[in-house]
Amino acid sequence: MTRPASPLRLAVVGAGGFGEFLTTSIAGLPSVRLAAISDLDTGRAQRLAATQGVPTNDWNGLLADPDVDAVAITTPPATHAALTIAALNAGDKTAFFALLTPDATMSDDGSDRDLREWTEREIFSANGNIDVESEAEDGLSLVASYSNSTWGQMRTWWRFEVRDEQIARFETGRA
Repeated sequence: MTRPASPLRLAVVGAGGFGEFLTTSIAGLPSVRLAAISDLDTGRAQRLAATQGVPTNDWNGLLADPDVDAVAITTPPATHAALTIAALNAGDKTAFFALLTPDATMSDDGSDRDLREWTEREIFSANGNIDVESEAEDGLSLVASYSNSTWGQMRTWWRFEVRDEQIARFETGRA
């Protein structure tokens, strides 16, 4: 007899209405175990976590937590760019790709690129880091100082398109 796979240890970011719905919905699933709750409103995160019997953590803590396999983002779309950058800066491929639609695309300096190959080469394998200088009010575009071990430091712009609560496309280039 084979042993069943371990449940996916899922953290939820966003303790509002959709976060509450998601945590309640997965409570009875044997293949998923709620691992933690995160929200900028720590009181709201603590209330939801208490109802589910799990700890709270901030975004960076979730990215570093070895007891978290995946993260569900239930926050408004305007927060997704900042969460994506935090995942990139932490080198967390799993959290980064969880923020994207399965068919997400990207471009660099006006040319479409293979998203997985580009992020591996320019960010994950090159110690990429994005330091945001300014962000649009809607959270979907920003100017940042970007650096990696291949190109050094440069000023860049980033734009994000969101579909179904995930990033469907991002574009970047020199600012």
